[in-house]
Parts: sequence; structure tokens; C-alpha cells
Amino acid sequence: MNPFQSQYIDQLSAFLEVHDQGSFAAAAKSLNRHATIVSKRIGELEARLGVRLIERTTRQLRFTEAGLSYVQRLKAVRDALEDAEREVNDNAKQLNGTLHVSVPGAFGRLWLAKLIAQFAQKHPTLKVHVEYSERFVDIIHERFDAAIRIGELPDSRLRAKRLADNFRILCAAPSYLAEHGTPKSPSDLISHHCFGFTELASYPSLILNDGNQRVSTQIDSKYLSNDGEALLVAAKEGLGILAGSEWLMSSSLKSGELIRVLPDWRLDIQSGIYFVRPSIEFPPTKIRLFKEWIEQAFENRVPWQ
Repeated sequence: MNPFQSQYIDQLSAFLEVHDQGSFAAAAKSLNRHATIVSKRIGELEARLGVRLIERTTRQLRFTEAGLSYVQRLKAVRDALEDAEREVNDNAKQLNGTLHVSVPGAFGRLWLAKLIAQFAQKHPTLKVHVEYSERFVDIIHERFDAAIRIGELPDSRLRAKRLADNFRILCAAPSYLAEHGTPKSPSDLISHHCFGFTELASYPSLILNDGNQRVSTQIDSKYLSNDGEALLVAAKEGLGILAGSEWLMSSSLKSGELIRVLPDWRLDIQSGIYFVRPSIEFPPTKIRLFKEWIEQAFENRVPWQ
């Protein structure tokens, strides 16, 4: 049987419209057909399938269990067809409209701003709107097309691609270590000036892991902030030891402004850097191309290495 034959399409269309509209009369009006034609098509469908789909009385109709199950399967097929048409239509057009993206403030400024600018330059007919913010955005309700997120992803409404690990390490300026000494073990941190990053989930504890053991160290910070870049400046000035992401401190490590402290240890946080988008089967071309652009930049190695 070929399900795309016109008589079968008429039957399925009438059946779904009766379900959506709630009556034969309303379905007929929506389809611009007579109610008797709609009823006839559904009768043909039931005869072809050999099962009762709708129980009819003079005052109301009720979908059978088989009918309701069939409705759900048909709607899934209908949605897939609509997505396929939208995808083909998008691919046939030049990129236009607006790409609305959310990225973390510090990470975005350091490692994404240039990439996004290059993408915009490559697609001049597309309007690109980027929000740089450390706040957690709800990309569905706030109508973002995509976002870059750092951390863990509990939201099942989103599709995510892990771009890289987000390792947190300990660093300090040479001047600080020359004056206060270099910690040899996590327990030594108690007697050192450690910055307090208040956005860290475990604060005021630093939970460290060397691959074999896990140690929790309580710190009493005299310098606190919710901004990693501000703490980085203070660390380079020699005020203390900073626990921060590799991407934040990589340039300072390469320049020698900071030195790795306890190099065998990392903060015990399962964290990643993700590209996320709403969970739709066939995203618009602008989202798909932007995702490919960002993924390619992270494909071989992360930009900060």
C-alpha cells in the first residue's frame, strides 16, 4: 500500500481534523467540505484498517483507544513532514532574519567574540544578536536560538553538544608564592590567601581531586567576588591563590604572570562547555550553520591551548 495515494491522504486528513476540531461539522468547515464527506472518509479509513476509531452518537463522538493511539502516531508523522518541508525551504533560501544567541560574559568575550564576528561576516544577510551575560537564561521562554553554557545540563528540553571539558585549576602570581611559599598539598591551602569565587557551587570549600583521592578544604577568603575576571586581576597583582577555569587563566599562565599551584590537582567538578539549542528535530539553517561553525573551532583543540 502506498500511504501517499490521494484517497488515503483524504481519509487521514479528515480523521485528524475531526480530532483537532472536536466534531464532524467543525472539521468539515475547516476542510471546506460537507460533513457527510468527512464522515464517509472516516468510515472508509475504519473499513480499511478493520478497527473502530470513533464511537458516534447523535449528540457526541468519542475516540476509541485505538483511535487515540492512531491520532498520536499520525501527528508525529505530520510534524516530521512539516519539519522536513521547513528544512528544505530553509536550505533553498539565503540566510536572513535574526540569530539570537546567549553566551557567558567572560568566556564569550575571551573566546567567542571573534568567532561570532567571523560568522556574521560570512553571512552578511543575517542579523546576529548576541547577549553576553553570566546569568542563566531560559533559551526557550526567552526565545534564544542557541546558547553556550558552562556547567552541567539538567534541562531535558534542550539539545546539547559538548564542546570541551571545563577544568578548574589553582594558580597564583610568582610574587605571591615568593612571599608566602608554595603549597605542597591541599591541606596547605588553609594557611594561604585563597580567593572566594562566590559562583562556585562548593564555596567556601574547594573540593580537589588528583585522580586517586578527593579532598575537601575549607577556605576563609578575605577577597571575594562573583566575577572571575576581577579575581584574575587580583591574582596577577599577587593577592592570593585563585581557583578558576583553564580558559580564564591560560593566557596568564603562558605569559608567566601566573604559575600553576598543586599541578596534580583539579577542582572536583564535572563541568563542560556546551552548545545548546531548543529540542526540535530539524533546526533552521541559521542555527545549524552557527552550530557547525562553533563546533569546527573546537574540533581539534580548544582555542585557549
